[in-house]
Amino acid sequence: MQRGLTEAQADSEIAALAPIMAVEGRTMDEHSHQLLMQLLQKSITLADALDSIIRRR
Repeated sequence: MQRGLTEAQADSEIAALAPIMAVEGRTMDEHSHQLLMQLLQKSITLADALDSIIRRR
């Protein structure tokens, strides 16, 4: 089974997105940040993340 990134690695990857998002005038809310962290760490599946997003709307 393939393992995901460590928490520090995932946090670093998300931090690398910040300048790109800033140029586009976008931000990431805490819920989206947590979902992306979990996806990068492979603690949830993409289907789980999509389900969470749909339930939130």
